[in-house]
Amino acid sequence: MQNQISAALVSNIQLMQEIHGYTHKIQKAKYTAPVKLRWTQEETDLLERAIQMFGHDITRIQRVLVSKTSKQIYFRMHYLNVKQQKFTFVNND
Repeated sequence: MQNQISAALVSNIQLMQEIHGYTHKIQKAKYTAPVKLRWTQEETDLLERAIQMFGHDITRIQRVLVSKTSKQIYFRMHYLNVKQQKFTFVNND
């Protein structure tokens, strides 16, 4: 009886180690950096639509644009905002 319990415990420990190793691999892959690519027009359009839907909630936008990091999204949003602003020369004479 005790041998059966010991064998079951060893089996469970091995199974947990396999599962832990497997989930560790998944988590490691989850946090690898995306490849740095230029923004396509499709991604930019998708970002603009996501901004209209979610505002400036980068976390929710990043769920839509899974190919980009939240940092990339933040800087692209800033770039688009600056690009859309119209600068005029004001003479304060």
